[in-house]
Amino acid sequence: LTLQGFTGRLTDRKTPTIFNWFDTSEIKSLSFIEWSNNEVFNDPVAFNFAIMQKFSQLQILRFESCFLQIIDQDFNSVQLEKLHTLIIKQSKLNYIHRNAFNGKAKQFRRIILSNNQLTNLKWITSLLSEETFESLWQLDLSNNYLRILPKKLVEKLPNLNVLYIYGNNFKFFHFLY
Repeated sequence: LTLQGFTGRLTDRKTPTIFNWFDTSEIKSLSFIEWSNNEVFNDPVAFNFAIMQKFSQLQILRFESCFLQIIDQDFNSVQLEKLHTLIIKQSKLNYIHRNAFNGKAKQFRRIILSNNQLTNLKWITSLLSEETFESLWQLDLSNNYLRILPKKLVEKLPNLNVLYIYGNNFKFFHFLY
């Protein structure tokens, strides 16, 4: 199932979601969902990730040009053990709660957050003292508003092979010696 070019709202926590329009109980092995060029909600509040709970086989979740501004700590409570790739591109994402990935860090291989409005990396650096993103091999933070790249970010990602950081406002690279 791929949702592209959908012109209505996917959810705003008050009205039914697009998943209410068809019977999702028959979907047993959905592994990829993409929302592109959609207004995800009315207000700049977090996407209701709880609607994803019924897709236990979900491996890739992609939002592109969806005006998704916030990932709150509720993302952490959704049981998607097979989710290994999160892509949020060109969506005005400006805040990720520092507990959003608690308990999920080990499962991610790819996190792509390019062309957004992120100003800090507290959501990932706060976890690195407790957990490790041991499977993460690609992290794309390009074209955001980041000013500092912490040393901890590079040191604590043992399998990171690809790190895109171009197009940011870096003033300080903490990992330079």
